[in-house]
Amino acid sequence: MKSEKMLLFPFQKSIFFCLYIFFLNILSVSKKQNMGNPEEIVDSVGIVQKIFLEEKIEMKRNLFKNMIKEAVHLGNKKNEWNPKMASYILTEYKMTERKNLPVHLGNKKNKWSLDRASYSLYRRKNRHIINLVQTAHFLSETCNLLFKAARKRKEILIVGTRRYIADLVASAAKKAQCHYVNYKWQGGLLTNWSTTKERLKRFRNLKQKYDSGLFHRRRTKKEIALIEKQLELLYQYLKGILYMKKLPDIVIIVDQQKESTAVRECRALRIPTISLVDTNCDPDLVDIPIPANDDAPGSVRLILNRLMSAVSAGYKTTQQQNS
Repeated sequence: MKSEKMLLFPFQKSIFFCLYIFFLNILSVSKKQNMGNPEEIVDSVGIVQKIFLEEKIEMKRNLFKNMIKEAVHLGNKKNEWNPKMASYILTEYKMTERKNLPVHLGNKKNKWSLDRASYSLYRRKNRHIINLVQTAHFLSETCNLLFKAARKRKEILIVGTRRYIADLVASAAKKAQCHYVNYKWQGGLLTNWSTTKERLKRFRNLKQKYDSGLFHRRRTKKEIALIEKQLELLYQYLKGILYMKKLPDIVIIVDQQKESTAVRECRALRIPTISLVDTNCDPDLVDIPIPANDDAPGSVRLILNRLMSAVSAGYKTTQQQNS
């Protein structure tokens, strides 16, 4: 297992470094000018570091509490799971050694092989338990990656077409100024980008003519109703990518199994992908997996809010630098 990391953006880490350098400068000045006792200043540096450590521990504790509150642990109810997710599930040994750790329930357990999983996997009420330490680690890594990408004005696309998360995907994407697909993924959306680009351009022109009233001239009510229906259907498919002028630099997948076509297209085009992976998913299909429940709206909301906060912070940093 990789070492645990805090959910801190790069600019937050720099604050700790600057404060550390600040106290070191005070120490050097005191030695030269005899301004105070250097030992007292060193003690004050230790106190400040202790305060920041306590704050980081509190941040991690709050993150785990929110994960449990939003049911990140509840997995898919299908009677199958993917053995490749074994490394993201607590073992019997880890569970006995870490009884106080907050954990999440994974996908319902039915079929698994000891040959493919080299250790006994912990289960509770016939569900595997997702290791929240792994979830927090990958979530932190992903937030840092998205912050840097947003600071460079990279194009980010969010894909989640299930009905119960469609509104969550749209609202999160709009807050962070990202593109999104939340109605239905059309095959070839990315691999046939030239065709998709023409469709977007044609739809924008039709919408502009309709809004200006040009379509209402010399047309019957039946023809106008048919055009309105076509525009409405196209809008459902394309509303989240109307102003996407090029292929996305990063794609965030909310449900890997549901969006298998989108995952294949991203792999074909070598577009970096980030995905929530439940215990029945394949983490090898994406570049950065975030082990978490992808069925509960609360779990999806928590993960998306964290990711979009990092994106928003990156965009704001760029705007402040340009202004």
